[in-house]
Amino acid sequence: MKAGNGNHFEQSYNAQAAVEVESRLIVGQVEENPEGGSTGTKVYAAVEKTGHHRNVADLEIRSEPEAPPPGASVKEVMSHRLRTSEGKALYKLRQQTVEPIFGIIKSVLGFRQFHLRGREKVSLEWTLVGLAYNMKRLHRLSGGLKLAPRA
Repeated sequence: MKAGNGNHFEQSYNAQAAVEVESRLIVGQVEENPEGGSTGTKVYAAVEKTGHHRNVADLEIRSEPEAPPPGASVKEVMSHRLRTSEGKALYKLRQQTVEPIFGIIKSVLGFRQFHLRGREKVSLEWTLVGLAYNMKRLHRLSGGLKLAPRA
C-alpha cells in the first residue's frame, strides 16, 4: 500500500468484513478469489473519490444512468452500480452497519494493526478479532446476562 506522502510503499493488510444488517454481527471475511472468477456476490465498492458535502445538483431528481456497454471494465461497471438509486441506498448502509463495527474493533477492542505477517497468519488474526467482536456483540444482544454473585 502507498504510505506516508505516497512516495513509497509498505507491506500492509486491509481488513474487510461482511456484516448482517439487523444484528450487526460479522458473518464473513471478504477474501480475494484466487482463481480470479466471480464469487456470485454483487459488490458495491467505491471506485471514485467523492466529497462529503452535497450540492444542489445532488438534490435534483435524475433518471437512472445508462448501463455500461458490454465488455465494460470492472471499474466502469462498479461506477455505474453506485450511480443507480439502488446502489446509492445500499452503499449508504455502510454508515450504520460496517463502519461502526470497525470503530468498535479499533476503540473498544483496541485492535488497530495486525501483529503477524503473511496472508495466512493475518487471515487467522482477523478471524480471531471477528470472533471476539461477535462474542461481545452476542453478549450485548442477549441482554448482557450477569453471573450470579459469589457467596
